[in-house]
Amino acid sequence: MRKLALACVLAASMAVARAQARADEAPSPSPSPSPSISPTPGPAAPVDPKVREEARKLFEDANVDYAKGDYKASIEKLLKVTELDPSLAGGWRNLGLAYKADGQCKEAIAAFTEYLRLQPDSRYSPRVRKEIEDCRGKLGSAAGVVLEGEIGAIAVRVGNAEGATVSIDGIKRGAAGGEPFKITPGSHELKIERPGYLPKTVTVEVLRGVTSDVSITLDEDPDAPIELRLGPGSKPVNQLPDTAGLRLTLADPTLTVEVLIDDKPVGPGPDGYYTLEPGIVTVEVRAAGKDAWRRRVVLVKGQKREVAVALKSTAVRARGRKLAWIALGVSGALLATGVTFGLMENDKSESARDIIYAERARPGSAAGAADIKTRADYDALIDDGKTLGLVSNISYGLAAISLGASVYFFVKSRSDERPGLAPGFAVSPTVNPKGGVGMAVTRTVKW
Repeated sequence: MRKLALACVLAASMAVARAQARADEAPSPSPSPSPSISPTPGPAAPVDPKVREEARKLFEDANVDYAKGDYKASIEKLLKVTELDPSLAGGWRNLGLAYKADGQCKEAIAAFTEYLRLQPDSRYSPRVRKEIEDCRGKLGSAAGVVLEGEIGAIAVRVGNAEGATVSIDGIKRGAAGGEPFKITPGSHELKIERPGYLPKTVTVEVLRGVTSDVSITLDEDPDAPIELRLGPGSKPVNQLPDTAGLRLTLADPTLTVEVLIDDKPVGPGPDGYYTLEPGIVTVEVRAAGKDAWRRRVVLVKGQKREVAVALKSTAVRARGRKLAWIALGVSGALLATGVTFGLMENDKSESARDIIYAERARPGSAAGAADIKTRADYDALIDDGKTLGLVSNISYGLAAISLGASVYFFVKSRSDERPGLAPGFAVSPTVNPKGGVGMAVTRTVKW
């Protein structure tokens, strides 16, 4: 039975592979990438039918390996597929999936990107874009911005020169290391510069719906004063320690806290600083009765940085959450009350109109009938309707106020934890080229 089940799985995998290959086949010649996952746009040479058939056979075999969980074998065959037939888009997509499953996210992003070059509007393209963002998150890149319509984005990170500015196509767009820059798809020229360093220019191809990452280092300007790089009295970079320092300043210094850097417990040195490797680290601070505080911090070689930490009370947040739900419930009750009284008002108005229609239709000879409605009856119904309408409107108004209070309490009592999303960047001091002190604030927000 096990052999039969395995055979069924393999047969299904091969069938899916054939379907994907047909669905992803490029309708026209496309840029021809090399199998090193660093394709260079250019005219694609026609693929010999025998070579294409060999590529499809390897494609199917690679899918079988993937289904078995043998990702390295699948990668090896799919690299050969992309070499034999670079226009077979499904080969690039499945290569990206295999790389991701094997934990090679950087290579996966390159393969997924090549797939989107070939098939930007296929039924698999939205999923591929999500796979790219997932891989970027695993690599610690800044969370991508929401990209809708004909738009892409570029995220720039400079490893050794904090405060570098980014210009795209000659227009200054802001500081590196922050939120990705939205840009139209196509080829764009980036210029990254920082006083004390030599500017660097790179060309980036942007695809629709994809955030492209650019990670660079700037070369020091040998003719620039050291102060331009690291502030007055600083040492040259080659004389700085290979590590960086981080100090956490608690809003409540009486708290006993546990500090984790990249999910590992650490302790400060005698000077109160945590000695860490340069780069982006995730800092988590825990204390009894408090919500965990999690932020990402950018550390530069030889720099000492202080970050303020304010822990929220779990009990206070829970009470705020409770008040939010109560206010929401009250809003719902008031809304129901408003609807009920509104229907009653409508009923009174209908009855008043019925009196008018009935009296107008009544023959003059029936003037003495017992069921004749008087003007007083009509006025009473109108007055009752107005009262009910007033109560209905007041209920709607109070429901709106209660709903606003509910939203306020929900926002105030929300947790900093965002499952599945990278934590935001911490507020941190920076040194400008003239030695002054400023603040850099970058926050990841996803709605």
